[in-house]
Amino acid sequence: MRFQVFGFFIFLMHLLNAQVDANFSNVIRNNFGKISNDSICSLAKYVIETEYQDERTRVMDGTFTKSEDEAIVIFQFEIESCGAYCNSFYESVLVKQSPETKNLNIHNLELAGKLDSILSLSNKNMYLFMGQYSGRPRGVEGIWCLFASLIDFSSGFNANVIQQINSCQSNLSNLGDDDSTKTTLIYHPKNESLEFEFTWYEETDAIKIFTEKGKYTFNGSAFIETESQKKYLDIKN
Repeated sequence: MRFQVFGFFIFLMHLLNAQVDANFSNVIRNNFGKISNDSICSLAKYVIETEYQDERTRVMDGTFTKSEDEAIVIFQFEIESCGAYCNSFYESVLVKQSPETKNLNIHNLELAGKLDSILSLSNKNMYLFMGQYSGRPRGVEGIWCLFASLIDFSSGFNANVIQQINSCQSNLSNLGDDDSTKTTLIYHPKNESLEFEFTWYEETDAIKIFTEKGKYTFNGSAFIETESQKKYLDIKN
């Protein structure tokens, strides 16, 4: 209990000493580099909770992810919204520092889900953001996906999502009579390729389950699909 009170006291000290704005992205802007990223996450979460004052909405803990070259930091906050069932969406803020002027560029960035890593590419104006998301698009179905988003900074500081590759699996895919079904999306830095495999379905008169796997290769400006194989699976009786 003593440690909990001490931790809350430290948070209050950060709250009093930091510049807190009604917009959580400004919390990041005003405090980046002045206090720890963990403290920024706590402060920003506090502000977001005031924006989403709804008994059906819950703000999860904030996280931050750095790029391999440490030129980029992404702050993310998961917001869970519940109606007939619950789904999550993410508020993401990008921080990038100019190597010449050291000025910070901070702006919101729309990402598909939870960010796991930010990878450097041979094109120094581009990064590969990799992560995952899940949801319930309809009452009888839930999905889980891995994603890779190609982010372009060639127009300046502003980040543009120019391509997104998904590898998804639906709970309806579990009808397939194959214990080896899986969902993967793996980046190979040596040849700058993305290897994918997923199980999905075709919703016709009879649901057809299939596994698809292949590879995307980076050509300097985009990931081009260079391999693809599709195999239909047996349905469990």
